[in-house]
Amino acid sequence: MDDALVRGARDGSDEKVVWIAVHRAASLVLADLFPQEPAERFEALGLTAAMSVPGADGSKADAMWAIGGEVAAAAAVRARGDGADRVWSRSRRPAPVPGRWQPTPPINSFDPLEPLAGEWRTWVLESGGAVEPREPVPHDSPKFREEVDEVLRVARGLTAEQKTVAETWNLDRGTVTPAGVWNLKALALAEEQGLDDAGTVRMLATLNVAMADAFIACWHAKYKWWAERPITSIRARHDPAFLSHLLTPAFPSYPSGHATASGAAEVVLSRFFPANEAWLRGQAEEAAESRLLGGIHFRSDNEAGLELGRAVGRRAVEHVLGPAARN
Repeated sequence: MDDALVRGARDGSDEKVVWIAVHRAASLVLADLFPQEPAERFEALGLTAAMSVPGADGSKADAMWAIGGEVAAAAAVRARGDGADRVWSRSRRPAPVPGRWQPTPPINSFDPLEPLAGEWRTWVLESGGAVEPREPVPHDSPKFREEVDEVLRVARGLTAEQKTVAETWNLDRGTVTPAGVWNLKALALAEEQGLDDAGTVRMLATLNVAMADAFIACWHAKYKWWAERPITSIRARHDPAFLSHLLTPAFPSYPSGHATASGAAEVVLSRFFPANEAWLRGQAEEAAESRLLGGIHFRSDNEAGLELGRAVGRRAVEHVLGPAARN
């Protein structure tokens, strides 16, 4: 949508007329993302929305309609070449050693989730490994043992309020978590502060580009280190029957994906809503903490994730809004 706005404005058209390009692009992208839905449904929605745009004569409307189609086609080509459909070979799995990820109960999936996601095509980073977290805490160190003990201690003393925090950020159905949660927060802030439509589109584009690259960078790190999950450590050291409050996902622990996405979102949204910077930081830290409360991440996973996500967020802000936006 942001590309459609930019292309339409570059064409010299009225700021209202360019929304025809946006509606056309959005309808085609939605049809591509949801192939089980009738394409005509989205086509009709886009056409209806475009027809409601005031002040467009036939030639201008046709030009914007064409631009929207071109933008959507470019997005489809990019999506089909981003590497997300590659198949992982088990030969790339490292040998089992202490401290390395292994299948975790109750899922006990031998193959981890999306092991190639760290190699997907990025938006503003040069690659998934362009920004990396520090090395994880060594599994045989006193610091690591302290972190294992902390997860167990927190799990055994969870309050009702802490459970609510863990579950609010977890949302174990659909794609709303955690990127969707941040999109909902972003939309609420845009409405509350009267951000105009063009500003909202630019904000959402920057936010989601940042979170997409943050996830790729996070998954690159996860499969660089293959760090074990708390449930594995606790069952080996303390309680063979331990189960975390939240379902432990089937992929390595370090760093936390929730924390990484939230760090990126915090930086981007603070740029668009500077008056809410403190609140946004608190939300990002709560999202990270929720994974410790859920028993599925160590504290260092969360801290490294926030740090990584914030670094990616700064890159996204600079790339989309220009170097001056860093500060």
